[in-house]
Amino acid sequence: MRGRPPIKNRAAHFWGRVAVSQPSECWEFQGALNSAGYGVFWDGKRLVRAHRYAYETKVGPIPDGLDLCHSCDNPTCVNPGHLWPGTATENIQDMVRKGRSNRRRGESHPDAKLTAAEAIEVFNADGLQREIGDQFGIHQTHVSQIKRGKAWQHITAQSQPDHAKANN
Repeated sequence: MRGRPPIKNRAAHFWGRVAVSQPSECWEFQGALNSAGYGVFWDGKRLVRAHRYAYETKVGPIPDGLDLCHSCDNPTCVNPGHLWPGTATENIQDMVRKGRSNRRRGESHPDAKLTAAEAIEVFNADGLQREIGDQFGIHQTHVSQIKRGKAWQHITAQSQPDHAKANN
């Protein structure tokens, strides 16, 4: 047999790689990290995220279809008291609510082809979408997305006539 001998007590091995602190503080995983900054741990069969392993060994199984969210927003934290099961949508909403979203919109987006003023002009423009797109140097589908509130919605929602807002 090559390599290291098998680990007899995986849980003890895992918790030996955790800087356990006070119950209210983050417990930092001291082992390997993946590219997103989450701890990863070999459970004997597969590579698992350390926070998921910690939760399942201390709390229990994570319900099918749910993510494991961090209340502390620290990807290396494995404190079960900081972890809660939630949907992907709940996890994203939590991130946005806490201001951790780095989503760049409008003119601050590196691929933006319009200014905010131009997006409002496109939104309010009458005529064929293809012609509006040609006028502003954008594709017809982008014009359609702006008019339907799928693109630049943070700007165009403020530009809707009052009767249109009432119908939404």
